[in-house]
Amino acid sequence: MTVREASAVLDADAVVRALQDVDDPELPISIVDLGLVESVDVDGEDVRVRLLPTFSGCPALAHIGEHARRRLHELTGGNVEVTWSHAGRWTPDRIAPHAQGSLAEYGVGCIAAAAFTAPCPSCASPATERVSRFGSSLCRSSFRCTACGSRFEALKSPGAAHGAPA
Repeated sequence: MTVREASAVLDADAVVRALQDVDDPELPISIVDLGLVESVDVDGEDVRVRLLPTFSGCPALAHIGEHARRRLHELTGGNVEVTWSHAGRWTPDRIAPHAQGSLAEYGVGCIAAAAFTAPCPSCASPATERVSRFGSSLCRSSFRCTACGSRFEALKSPGAAHGAPA
């Protein structure tokens, strides 16, 4: 959608819909479905978006922020400000339920924040064991399913990277 295609009234819902086009570079889902959008403020054609990182040391933050800025500038033509908030805490519970299914198709599970466990994305068995606290990135842990033998990674809460069971 371009500025000329945008509706006469720009609102937060239109901004969120536009952000659906911004995918996480490491996962097959949008930043909206991943639960990164913390707040949206629209003032005329000016937009301010605050995002919540999955992990403060994530190397993809600059890429995601720039992609979001470009997409929103296409939408509004006005001033766009995209910032990262470190005041809140992202957890896998913020992932949209339908997106969890998409992640499972790619062999990525989600650790329940309170349970520190991850069901197998291949067979849905809860009988899994953590192989490593860290996976291919700091926001993931590696697991093995004792029921079907699949190895998989699961997204985890930031606190889990610093000694919590997950």
